[in-house]
Amino acid sequence: MKQILRITVGLTVSCLIAAFIMGAVFTVTDKRKKHNEHLNVQETMLGLLGYSKKNPPPGDLKFHRIYRYIVEDGKSKYLGYMVPVEEGGKEDYQLVLIGLKGDFVSSYKLSIAPEKAEEAVEREAAINQVLKPPKTFTYADAVIVAERGGKRVAYLLPGEFPGFKTFITVMLALDPGFKILGLEIMEQEEDPGLGAEISQEYFKNQFK
Repeated sequence: MKQILRITVGLTVSCLIAAFIMGAVFTVTDKRKKHNEHLNVQETMLGLLGYSKKNPPPGDLKFHRIYRYIVEDGKSKYLGYMVPVEEGGKEDYQLVLIGLKGDFVSSYKLSIAPEKAEEAVEREAAINQVLKPPKTFTYADAVIVAERGGKRVAYLLPGEFPGFKTFITVMLALDPGFKILGLEIMEQEEDPGLGAEISQEYFKNQFK
């Protein structure tokens, strides 16, 4: 009996240590992964606007993210736009509800820091604080507005759609008149010589 207890305790302790190590490794690697993904998105946006290491972006170039949700309240349905709002030199977010005919319904101030807004979980938590049951909401999509000197210079549309093997992540850039500036394939796992051709310049440039 003592032998069984000793083995059980030993296995339990080993499992706890292994779980702690795996959790710590995941936390570190997950932060690094998110950081790399953020840098990749930033570089892609700048590249689509014609900026690079040789042609660095101007200091007054800013990116503002707008998130769209479908909000339902019983039989009523609205579009919910989570938009950045500047107050007293500080950027906050508000949730603006628009009717399906384009009429303003209401707005709510959200308790969320701009740097946290990129995380879906953080956005949902902030929206849950202002939209009470029976209201429900579903994420739809996002758009990034590029601004320079107080004027809009481009719209950046991130998107994801099914490929032959897995999902393909893209970003489309439009000028203020909605003319296509460029398309970038950010992530894909298609077959070389076949679906992977979507990453080639001749494919991406055809949409201009």
